[in-house]
Amino acid sequence: MFKQELRGRRRYSKRVNRRQEALYRFLLWRAFRYSGAYYEELHNHSGRRYEPGDILIGEDLTGSNFLSDLDQCTTDPFDNDTDDDNLCDGVEDANQNGRIDGDNGDGIYGESETWEETSPNLKDSDGDTFSDKDEKDWEYNPLSKDTDNDGLLDNEEDSNSNGILDSSETDPTEMDTDGDGLTDSQEKNGWMVVITLEATGEVKERINVTSDPRDIDS
Repeated sequence: MFKQELRGRRRYSKRVNRRQEALYRFLLWRAFRYSGAYYEELHNHSGRRYEPGDILIGEDLTGSNFLSDLDQCTTDPFDNDTDDDNLCDGVEDANQNGRIDGDNGDGIYGESETWEETSPNLKDSDGDTFSDKDEKDWEYNPLSKDTDNDGLLDNEEDSNSNGILDSSETDPTEMDTDGDGLTDSQEKNGWMVVITLEATGEVKERINVTSDPRDIDS
């Protein structure tokens, strides 16, 4: 069986700059993660031997302050904005734990809940066509395609993608734009009204009724 050893005892001269060291640490981690070979003494001369498949999620193998995670995400050590969304990697992963940390997990953002981190590898973390930077500026949720959880996607409500509530649009941050007790989705998609004959109970007609989600008395 082919065996290969990478040792953390590699010496650097004082002339080696931080970028070169960052690249070495990055490549070392990648090599360990994917090659399936044997490695030993990877981290601070610990002497610990790692074998194929012995991958410990959440452990820093190289001393680079990057924790291996299930999503296998990495950022470019030579680019402070890996995904080019105008948010620096250090802003998107503010606590530097290699994970995307958001709300409490219920998918609904109340007034007391906030989202703090987006993916440093994706320009648009939630895939709703709005960049993370735009969504943070517009106070949309960059981790959810439906910020207000009203059943309408953010890019449906802000159809021209300008971050402004225009006359023909509903508010992506408000479940009920006009405050009439019906969600924007209920008013746009409508509901079924059944007309029956009082004498016989026979269904005479079924009508899908809609209302204006921007008018409290439409």
